[in-house]
Amino acid sequence: QQSNLAPWQKNIEETPLDPEANEGEEDIKISMPAPAVKEGGGMERTCCSLTLDIIGLVFLYIMGIFFLIGGLIAHPLRLYYLQQKLDEPYVFFFLAAVCYLTTTIIDVVQRRHKGPLEISMGSIAIGGGLMWFISSIFLFRRIQKVRVYGGMFIVGCVLNLVTITFDMCMVFLKHTNKPFFRAIALKLAWIANILLIGGAVAYLRGYDSDVQAYCSYEGSSHVLASGAAIYIIHAVFHTLSIFLGGITFTVSRSR
Repeated sequence: QQSNLAPWQKNIEETPLDPEANEGEEDIKISMPAPAVKEGGGMERTCCSLTLDIIGLVFLYIMGIFFLIGGLIAHPLRLYYLQQKLDEPYVFFFLAAVCYLTTTIIDVVQRRHKGPLEISMGSIAIGGGLMWFISSIFLFRRIQKVRVYGGMFIVGCVLNLVTITFDMCMVFLKHTNKPFFRAIALKLAWIANILLIGGAVAYLRGYDSDVQAYCSYEGSSHVLASGAAIYIIHAVFHTLSIFLGGITFTVSRSR
């Protein structure tokens, strides 16, 4: 049977591996396959999917920026001055939560063709977005219950971690050729949520003095801002995973 592979693809496919050269080591290969040929109806579905991806990306970037601003404003010194100029200095957490909730809803719409398990795991992320949204309301001045905010925000992060961990497992278990940029994006999202949990812990504690509260909230501000910054980097790699999804890697163990 005549092969339809391009000459450069044949060279890659037919290159033999020396089993003795890398004995006992893991081989990691990164490759970019030729573009797939789309057949009847496929282009329309891809365009629809791409439109949703772009809309989700826009909200993801905005969410990261709002979280970064909110984390920086949460510093006690900045908060002291901004409270005299802004009626609701914590409003950026609320806006970030709205953007994230929108992103998770779009993600579930994208998963609808992948089966009930994928939809269920995406719905867990929607639960995480709802927890973020509800928790941010408790930061408004008229309510101002920071402990409730901290607890609900951490629960939301845990729900996000469940979905992200599931997606990471699917990347490494379901695919022989693993999507390179998606794997990096998911790992960054996982790290970002861990940092956000660490930043929210400060809101759960009680403090005996203003000095203790200042030091704790100062550290919390830095950790929250770091988590938001990593979320922005995650958005960059998520963008690459959409437009350069053909770049994959394989991991194999030589004997």
